[in-house]
Amino acid sequence: GNAFLQGGPRRADPIVYENQPPETEFSKKGHRKLETKGALAAIANIIEDLKSELSGTKQAEEQAQLDYEKQLAAAQALQEEYTNRIVSLEQTIANRRSDLQDETDKKTNHEADGTSLNQTKADIKPGCDFFLKNQAERARKRGLEMDGLRQAKEYLVGYRPPAMLQRK
Repeated sequence: GNAFLQGGPRRADPIVYENQPPETEFSKKGHRKLETKGALAAIANIIEDLKSELSGTKQAEEQAQLDYEKQLAAAQALQEEYTNRIVSLEQTIANRRSDLQDETDKKTNHEADGTSLNQTKADIKPGCDFFLKNQAERARKRGLEMDGLRQAKEYLVGYRPPAMLQRK
């Protein structure tokens, strides 16, 4: 009945089984030689991949540096252009402020001239009003004076000096 419990062939002496050395098979010389070559090849592949990756990285870094230098040059040119534009605008603003000051000065002078003209007008207004008010009377008197002068002229045209005053 015990044969069914073990599930395999039965040994006659279990003690002998425990003291027997295990069956071993030694591999032949150089049997791992291929495994070593495979590991070295894998390391060589890894080294080659790293060199390739490093070369690609160096090229990418060089290209990135060139791109950076191009962008830096463009940025510096743009900065110079903007600086020049700022200087130009500041000059334009200064010119406009100067023009504004000139116009303000002209306005002040014109206002002063206007005030002066208004004062002159106020000063001569009484005289002008007098002449306007008395113009008709003066024209009448001027007419009488002209008539008097005409009569005097006519009298003198017909005048003959007395004979005693004549010389011979």
